Amino acid sequence: MDRLSHNSTYYWFIGGDFNSLLALNERVGGDQVSYIEIEEFISCVDDYQLQELKYIGFNFTCSNQQRNTKVFSRLDRFLANKATLDAYPKVFINPLLLLLHHTMTKRKKPFYFFNMWTQALGFKEAEVKGSSMYQVVTTLKRLNKPLRQLNKEAYGHVHHEVVKTQQELHQVQHDIHAQPMDGEAATATI
Repeated sequence: MDRLSHNSTYYWFIGGDFNSLLALNERVGGDQVSYIEIEEFISCVDDYQLQELKYIGFNFTCSNQQRNTKVFSRLDRFLANKATLDAYPKVFINPLLLLLHHTMTKRKKPFYFFNMWTQALGFKEAEVKGSSMYQVVTTLKRLNKPLRQLNKEAYGHVHHEVVKTQQELHQVQHDIHAQPMDGEAATATI
């Protein structure tokens, strides 16, 4: 890491469960965080000239799952060097995803294939000859419009439901963050 940190031309991310905090307010409940607990990790991040990526969603990524003495902590995080942040100025972290946003021209809406479509009445395998990749690409091109129509008519825009559920999850996480000791918010289901 020493060699990489001093070569500013490499893009690098470090992510995961660090089992350490970077700030005193990254734990709610349990024992109060002291600077002594976090100074070594802070020093490491500073020494390697890393910055924490912008975070979307629930501030706390870990819970002790206890009913009586709840403790919420921020242990999972992604860090990056300056070269990475310069190349990807709009990089964000969701608890499960690293989102890299390049400035791009507007392009066609992406096509998502949902396995449930194969259960629909009238669905049949398309026969295409050629290499495996050619078969996949050609089949998806042929099925793109009919499957979009099937999704719209039979399944009611599955992708929109996924987005809606993600928004509901964000609201529940927000409620828990606002009042982490509230048992009702912590046991809410989506």
